[in-house]
Amino acid sequence: MGEEIPEEKRKALNSVYTEIFLKPFAEKYEETWEEEPFWEAVEVFKVKTKEIGLENPFDILGKHNICSYETIRDRLKAGPQKCTRKNWTSPIVGEKIDVLRLLEKLHHISGNKYKGKEDIVVLEFWATWCGPCIEHAAELSELSDRHMGRVAVIGINNDKLTVDIDKHGPGKHDVERVRAFVEERKNIFRYMSYIDNDENLARLSMMRKSEYTFYPCVVLVVGGTIIYAGHRSWLNVHLEEALK
Repeated sequence: MGEEIPEEKRKALNSVYTEIFLKPFAEKYEETWEEEPFWEAVEVFKVKTKEIGLENPFDILGKHNICSYETIRDRLKAGPQKCTRKNWTSPIVGEKIDVLRLLEKLHHISGNKYKGKEDIVVLEFWATWCGPCIEHAAELSELSDRHMGRVAVIGINNDKLTVDIDKHGPGKHDVERVRAFVEERKNIFRYMSYIDNDENLARLSMMRKSEYTFYPCVVLVVGGTIIYAGHRSWLNVHLEEALK
């Protein structure tokens, strides 16, 4: 067994990998891919890894299933998942949805229950193990406070991974554990919160259909029509348009 690689070298390699490969080739995939600049970047990367004190960077990268420069090239050339690209639009945009009817079938755990009064609804699918979800909760609370009575902000928890649902199907959620999790953080979860039902109705009928595969997943509904689904970073742009 080889010696454990120090954490500072791991961090340094991650930084070099990001600067040499991820950032420069972020928009150069599929039909815009160029082979020569990539292999030039490889030579720079080799020099930088030696400066860090690593003879073989794949001792670290291999743990992320990156075992060769060809693997790096193939990943970059394929590009990011379509649902993370700038011009991607979820296939559920334009679909009608009865939010009130959906929520009536879920477990309510905190905040007021949605009564259907607000015409603009922000739904966020999240999990207790998702760090970015917890970070975004504070922003959603501020949004809820700022537009109270006009915008309903609703969190829908589902701690199950997609693969778990695919393999094992329906299963009971630990409602009391999630309720306690939210209660302990009630200062940042100041909006309506629900947990998906045991058939994973909300996850399968909405998030899965949205084709956005990450938590948190935001869905914006205006007048019963889905006008946005995807990454949280674009929510405010679409919300401001809806408020106008």
